[in-house]
Amino acid sequence: MARDARDDDATQPHTALKLALWLCVAAAAAAGIYATNPPPALDATASAEAFSAARAKLHLHEIAREPHAIGTEANHRVRDYLLQQLTALGAEVTLETAVGITNSDRVIYAGTAQNIMAIIRGTDSRRAVMLSSHYDSVPQAPGAADAGAGVAGILEVIRALQAGPPLKNDVLVLYTDGEEEGLLGAAAFVRDHPELVRRIGVVLNFEARGSSGPALMFETSDQNGVLTREFARAAPHPVGSSLAYAVYKELPNDTDMTVFKRAGLAGLNFAFSGTFQNYHTARDTAENLDSRSLQHLGANALALTRHFGNAELEQLRQRDRVFFNWFGSWLVHYPGWVVWPLLALGVVLLVGAVASGVQRRLITAGRAGVGLFGFLLLLLATLAGAYFTWWLIRFTSADRLLFGDTWSNTLLVLGCLAMAVAFSVVLQARLVSKLGRFNVAAGQ
Repeated sequence: MARDARDDDATQPHTALKLALWLCVAAAAAAGIYATNPPPALDATASAEAFSAARAKLHLHEIAREPHAIGTEANHRVRDYLLQQLTALGAEVTLETAVGITNSDRVIYAGTAQNIMAIIRGTDSRRAVMLSSHYDSVPQAPGAADAGAGVAGILEVIRALQAGPPLKNDVLVLYTDGEEEGLLGAAAFVRDHPELVRRIGVVLNFEARGSSGPALMFETSDQNGVLTREFARAAPHPVGSSLAYAVYKELPNDTDMTVFKRAGLAGLNFAFSGTFQNYHTARDTAENLDSRSLQHLGANALALTRHFGNAELEQLRQRDRVFFNWFGSWLVHYPGWVVWPLLALGVVLLVGAVASGVQRRLITAGRAGVGLFGFLLLLLATLAGAYFTWWLIRFTSADRLLFGDTWSNTLLVLGCLAMAVAFSVVLQARLVSKLGRFNVAAGQ
């Protein structure tokens, strides 16, 4: 039978509508990603009470001149520089040498760490806000991002605080040593200063796992409801993800925040992770650090320090909240219990839709079951393809891998995504042609 031209006329608007919807989704995704870019970096002429990445980078060039692992002469040079700068800023500075001991996965880490502590007194010294970062690097990297950005950023935060009115609470700066060798400095601090630890109301810890990108709030202490709400309220550019934290908890990674949380402290952990191929390599230099990432980290740190520095820090524990960004710096957050009613509503809507489809003879149990099997097959095939592709890249390009990642891999990642999407579209089209779109949708 010849195809009726009217069928083609009816199909064209439907196809155009689907294409328009896909373009809108792609545009929204691109806009969302673009909106999370770090803010522009401020130069050295910025207001004295503002955070300036340019001013912080002056410190960073000194800190990250060379690798400065724990116990090395370069490490001692950085230590002395920080002592000098903190003293010049009017802080009460203490250098403490202590043996740190930690254990993980049946491995015991121990070493002599030299922690730097500095206090800026508030008008009421009963509680304190602690700013923390580690000043040692791995042996093979200058450590500009990990964690020189946090160290230099804290210096600029203290300078900006001293240019303004005093805060209510004390501000405690802790520069730990030996973080890269097993969180040694942090362990020594919480062990040797129980009274000071009890005074700390909140910890802001600064890390890095790359040289660019937004400064993500990727970890919180337990019962983070108040902290999450105050972060969204006080930070000028709040970027965070409770999903990232859920994934992070399953990874074999620790930071000083791990030690602080075990000691019962409330806190937030920040890091940027773009240009991951620079992480723990000789390319982790001040020149390769994106000044916008440093600006984002520091501007949020300054605003949060001022906010918590004038806040009551007695009641910071509340039920966990879900949080994520929606178009840039708009941080959406709501209580974790809301997830369950939303899940129940989704199940009810799904059951209702399937029941309606069965009643109208658009869906059959057998075909929907095949659709579910096809969906699971699609997931497994995509995962297997991604694993095989990465294995092939590592096998053929081992000489170009830097710390497990490839250099300038944007096109490579986009290519892999394009292959996965193409495979999914082809398989979905086959399933729809065999089973019908309603059965495929019900199965998925």
